[in-house]
Amino acid sequence: LDAVQRKIEALQSHEETVLRIGSMHALAAGVIPWALAEFQRNYPRIRCQLLVDSSKLLREALIQGSVDLALLGDEADTSGLMSSLLYEVAAVCVMPATHPLARKSSLAVHDLREVPLIGLSALDPAQRHLERAFTEAGLDARFVIETPYSATQCALVLAGAGLAVTNPLVAREYVALGLRCVPLGFKVPFRALLAFNPRQAQARAAQEFVSLCRRQIARSLPDGHATPG
Repeated sequence: LDAVQRKIEALQSHEETVLRIGSMHALAAGVIPWALAEFQRNYPRIRCQLLVDSSKLLREALIQGSVDLALLGDEADTSGLMSSLLYEVAAVCVMPATHPLARKSSLAVHDLREVPLIGLSALDPAQRHLERAFTEAGLDARFVIETPYSATQCALVLAGAGLAVTNPLVAREYVALGLRCVPLGFKVPFRALLAFNPRQAQARAAQEFVSLCRRQIARSLPDGHATPG
């Protein structure tokens, strides 16, 4: 309890302390940079360490006490951790703004038949949802490239390699570069989890940072396509 009180007092008095954040790549590519920038403006004396890695390795880091909190994909094993839903967002299809499908207000599975697609890893829950949608529609998806990261999907679309069904929190960062995000008329959710080690005290700095992340997610999706945790 004394250690927890010292952490709180250090935060309140702006004495130098360290906040160690573990994040999956999707959040590090969109939400976290904005949240960290705002956090640093509010608490300039707090030094932040950001570890970006797979959910599996982030879980290990959290259990070992190497990070104070972890933002994980929903495929993560959260046994032994305190976890909750950080967000659920509806996928979008990203494409060049000049693509014929970019004029549509939403896309059905049939709109994507024969379209070269850049998919996520076969183990990704969102990718499994997408493949199931094709199967239920009696269609074969044409996946031409597979990558584990939404940011790489967007970069490949920007290069002209195909279209991608991806995380809108990442895709929005590429709109200014010429991509268009078109909503889907079928469900492909992206989810993220917030996890803490129950054996570690939750510092007030960590709670403040999570609040900023939630706020940034809400700002990123003002049309209500996010389900907050």
